[in-house]
Amino acid sequence: MNMKKILPVLVIPFFMLPSISFAAALTPQQSSSLIAVVQSSPGTPASAFVSLITAFSNITTVQAASLITVIQAAPSVPAKAFVDLLTSFTIDAATQVTSQAMTPTTQNPTVPAIAVQSTQSATPAAPATPSSSTTPAVPATPAVPANPQPTTQAPTSPTTLLQDSFDSYTDGTLLGQGGWQNYSSGQNFIVRSATTSAGTVVVYNNSIGDSVISKDGVYLPDGKQAVYIKTENRLNWGAYGDGNAQVRISQGKSFASDIFASVSFKKDGNVAYYDSSYMYQNFATYNDNEWTLLEIQWRSSDKKVRYRVNEGVWTDWLMFKGASAFTGFNNLGFDFYLPSGSGGVYYDNLH
Repeated sequence: MNMKKILPVLVIPFFMLPSISFAAALTPQQSSSLIAVVQSSPGTPASAFVSLITAFSNITTVQAASLITVIQAAPSVPAKAFVDLLTSFTIDAATQVTSQAMTPTTQNPTVPAIAVQSTQSATPAAPATPSSSTTPAVPATPAVPANPQPTTQAPTSPTTLLQDSFDSYTDGTLLGQGGWQNYSSGQNFIVRSATTSAGTVVVYNNSIGDSVISKDGVYLPDGKQAVYIKTENRLNWGAYGDGNAQVRISQGKSFASDIFASVSFKKDGNVAYYDSSYMYQNFATYNDNEWTLLEIQWRSSDKKVRYRVNEGVWTDWLMFKGASAFTGFNNLGFDFYLPSGSGGVYYDNLH
């Protein structure tokens, strides 16, 4: 017999056996071959295989069509999972008749259901039985989560070099409190109660001469630093071209290191950064007798720094002094130079 296509056959447990014809029983090998042919042709109508199946088994054309459709719905189930089902329709008819004559009954025997044993091998279980003889069950497609999210983490903000509100210090010189160290006349920086940007106390300097103080922070190849500054009556300051009030971050102790980024607040109201050509370049302005927020960020990828005031526009990423030898900043310093005149400067809330 020339068989080009056959459809897969699954079991519907509640099908009733038809009146017995006396077709020859199928062997397991024949059943396996028939099922394999059916599974290889999932697009062929079930009716194309009905005459082939009924020729070998005691099954009606309606049952054969339904079983073929179910098998076609499960092309990945091994053919051997359906062998017992198919051969159960083709058991010797005489045996059935003798058995029924010896034990009369008013019920028609039902089609035996296939029990596909579940093992830990690669043999999958048969799909669920359909709810009607014309609508076979189709194995469910695994659910796919909606809008799967990437597993990569969002970039974090740079870490702060130094945090200090000064609020835990006693009134008097800042030098020696909280790790602040002298570079030059550091005792002139005074902790005092005043109008603060936050908290209860600030650091103030109005001394004639050059006063420099610094403190070690966290060593950071990539990081940020913010500080509030308020100048006092700057028009009364004696002139100094580079700017009278400075904030510096450095690799090593500030003002003793040649690797640093520095920002200066000038008498004329300009804010300037110190560039790699050893010059202060104006990039913003500020108001006298008001708190101004200065922010500095740096990165190790190209050894550059950028600046902004009062949360305005950032400068470009810029070179800084000694960048070629830079590995990380770890110190912050204040410098106030008042060659003559009066007035002063306040510092607060390092963060």
